[in-house]
Amino acid sequence: RFLLFFLLLFFSSLSFSANQTPVEIPLEEVKDPTNHPRGSNTPPFSAAVLQNVIILSFVNDIGAVDVCLEEADNGVVLLSSIDSSEGFVELYFTNNPGNYTITFILPSGVEYKGHFIVS
Repeated sequence: RFLLFFLLLFFSSLSFSANQTPVEIPLEEVKDPTNHPRGSNTPPFSAAVLQNVIILSFVNDIGAVDVCLEEADNGVVLLSSIDSSEGFVELYFTNNPGNYTITFILPSGVEYKGHFIVS
């Protein structure tokens, strides 16, 4: 019985882990004060969130990218400068429930923002 219970518990946890997929964070370019875009409308990277990890995937090396993650009630929860030459970067944060805004500032000054909710 114990072995059966253990195997059932083990396989149910495996199926739970396997079903978790990252959720894309939609990104929009931040316009300059005259409401004109500063760069390309398409970001040179993608962003997704999975539990307490923000996953970034860069199309090419654009240099150091500054990242600021803010939660609506608690303010800034993460500040980082990341190297896009790695192609793939994981940023860990405390995923307390809330409304999050993530800002990316490229070396050219172009900014992208995205929003996501942790419940």
